[in-house]
Amino acid sequence: MDKPSFQLTQGDAVAWLRTLAPGSVDLVVTDPPYESLEKHRAIGTTTRLKHSKASSNDWFTIFPNARFPELFAEIYRVLRNNSHFYLFCDPETMFVAKPLAEAAGFKFWKPLIWDKCLGPETLVWTDRGVLTIAEINPGDRVAIPEGGTALVRATRRTRAPSLRLTLSDGSDVIASRDHRFLRADGALVEAATLRPGSRLCTRPVQLPRSAQLRLEIELVARAVRLEPATVTAIEDVGHQDLVDISIDHPDELFLLANGVVTHNCTIGMGYHYRARYECVLFFEKGKRKLNDLGIADILEQKRITNGYPAEKPPEVSETLIRQSTEPGELVIDPFTGSGSVGVAATRNGRDFRGNDLCTEAIDIARTRLLAEGARDAPPRTGPRDADGPAPQLGLTL
Repeated sequence: MDKPSFQLTQGDAVAWLRTLAPGSVDLVVTDPPYESLEKHRAIGTTTRLKHSKASSNDWFTIFPNARFPELFAEIYRVLRNNSHFYLFCDPETMFVAKPLAEAAGFKFWKPLIWDKCLGPETLVWTDRGVLTIAEINPGDRVAIPEGGTALVRATRRTRAPSLRLTLSDGSDVIASRDHRFLRADGALVEAATLRPGSRLCTRPVQLPRSAQLRLEIELVARAVRLEPATVTAIEDVGHQDLVDISIDHPDELFLLANGVVTHNCTIGMGYHYRARYECVLFFEKGKRKLNDLGIADILEQKRITNGYPAEKPPEVSETLIRQSTEPGELVIDPFTGSGSVGVAATRNGRDFRGNDLCTEAIDIARTRLLAEGARDAPPRTGPRDADGPAPQLGLTL
């Protein structure tokens, strides 16, 4: 079986879409740099300058709301009959985009919610090795700060007054004020008592030697820090939704992730109630059944920090692609950015075509796609009917 192919183009999104044949695309997943981002940048608590401090990349050019009608008309034209279209946006843009996409001919099903906090990849130390939180089950045994392990009775979500701790390795940790941390001096202390300069142990110190060696090998393989980290800043973030593991232990409730009692949640921009979620508008052209009707409408995946501006985790797009295409079909993104949709398509055996205004974005996306094993070659692009495969028209840009 051939490896998935991709093709990247630099230019205006609408102009690029106009070069594609009608009915030549199986799925559109895209995240335009929508107009309201400028407002968030101007007044948000994490105001960004023209040059992003989070990376070496300049902030992108905004796509104005006034251009949505022509964008949606072209997306509708290039999609085959009986296909889907997913649009990432904030709640403000949702109210602008929905009626305009409907006017272009799309049926709107619902907004999906991408929850940026409850990352299932958060690591937890257990007697089965280093697992993600999504893999923890009642009956597992998790490492505790003072050494040894404790039985997991249940996992649950809770809400509590919380602090954000910035650590010397650049990571952020959000924990309730009474969550307990193991300091480098061996004292078990509540988060509320920590101060800038406090040093926290980031691994269990009293595990049986055989278990400790096994965990250290796994952590090195996963590039997780082993040395104590220094708290460089502390911020009161009010009440936060946290994930806890209920264990057979006097403290009962805590989550030991990366060797620290923590909830790893990084919220986004905003002024009145900062954003911890984003909408993904789900549109349909014709009628196409989702591949798995058991998938929930809340997609939990921690947001990417210190990456390309507004970069999306590929895992969110992977769910959308698996739901709305079959292997070998064609996914496009008119606002490719650093290529997360293309990465998601490649990982799932779909071809990809992308476009972006920014030269650096195209370069980053190409590097990522090649690293995933995709071929830099034009995917098939001919028009297709509602049921059959695409004729090979050989359209090349």
